[in-house]
Amino acid sequence: MQGRRKRGETRLPGGAFYEGIDAMGGPRRSKGESIEALEEAVQIIHAFWSSNRSPRFEGKYHTVKGSRPGPYPAHPIGLWLGFYGPRSLALTGQLADGWLPSSSYAPPERLPQMQQRISDAALSAGRQPQDIRRIYNIYWPATDPVGQIGLFAAEIVPAVQKQVAGVRDTS
Repeated sequence: MQGRRKRGETRLPGGAFYEGIDAMGGPRRSKGESIEALEEAVQIIHAFWSSNRSPRFEGKYHTVKGSRPGPYPAHPIGLWLGFYGPRSLALTGQLADGWLPSSSYAPPERLPQMQQRISDAALSAGRQPQDIRRIYNIYWPATDPVGQIGLFAAEIVPAVQKQVAGVRDTS
């Protein structure tokens, strides 16, 4: 039942891998619809993790009618997004706890603009930009993955281990 939701069923929207979503029975949505559905899903997840024991949500793509989520989390659980487009970066600033881009999709020269969009959206939503944690995935073998992984294991890992050991020895 592509594109239709069965009663009581909630599906998280996907990102760029529409064929995989379709292969698992998920609905095929446009990019704009995926972002809208993601926004609803993030709101639902936050509601499930809140102290509200009977969250309700009526959206265009997802509906929750007084579901009884599991136990309240013992500690805060962060919800991180790894998106790159203007609307999804704004969504990250409005609702997410963190942003995790990869360098192959977000090259260093684009980061300032992308970071600013997140920060501006956070401020517009009444949030502090520094409350949205951000990390950057720089290792992604674009060519010769086996060779790059071997190089990483042979050179990068030992160098990091040496630096960490040096820091530990001085503290």
